[in-house]
Amino acid sequence: MKTYKCEYVEYIDCQLIVGEYQAATPQEAYEKFLGDQQVVHNVAVVVTVSGDHLDVGETFKDHLKNIEEQTKKKKALAKKVKTAEAMAHSSLAATDILLRQLIEKQNETNQWLRKIRWVLLAIGFILMIWNIRVFR
Repeated sequence: MKTYKCEYVEYIDCQLIVGEYQAATPQEAYEKFLGDQQVVHNVAVVVTVSGDHLDVGETFKDHLKNIEEQTKKKKALAKKVKTAEAMAHSSLAATDILLRQLIEKQNETNQWLRKIRWVLLAIGFILMIWNIRVFR
């Protein structure tokens, strides 16, 4: 087994991400390199024999296809979610209108009940004073 050096072609967040792996083929080293990464970046990977500075190495881009597919799936899912939210919002709009009307009616009723309460308190007060004067 040879030792292969794997690295992204470009710097990621101002860092060159590199790894060395014991593998039988450059493809196997490439797969190990991607397996060790927490996040697979949208950049090609170059695999060279470790210590061989003259070797140009092999460039692998297989993971880029997966990233593109995942990006397409995420966009499609986001579109579905947005459509579902729009539908839910439109149905809520009608419900909101009815709820506002109900709240307005309830506020009107509450105002009438407050007026009736004050009238009943006034009548009770008048009856109490009348009772005191009549039965003294």
